[in-house]
Amino acid sequence: MLAAYDFTDSGEGSYSVEAYNRFHYIDFSSGALIPILAASEAHLLILSAQLSDARISPSLVMHTFPECTRGQKETLIAAANNARIMAEGSLT
Repeated sequence: MLAAYDFTDSGEGSYSVEAYNRFHYIDFSSGALIPILAASEAHLLILSAQLSDARISPSLVMHTFPECTRGQKETLIAAANNARIMAEGSLT
């Protein structure tokens, strides 16, 4: 979590984190948007350290997802950084 999000403004403490579990795909035969519900569980995140601005490190992605192609890893890095930017924007 700390590699993807900046907790500097919110500070130390306990956070309950749960992934969004609703996804959609297009059924090409009907053109309908079909929902998929995934199972998810909340996880408790406890922060108790000096917090600083986080950025997604390309080396973190390269080592964390060794089975992905370079293009897939670049997509992961861009998506994570865009998610961080959106999260930062939601605070203002």
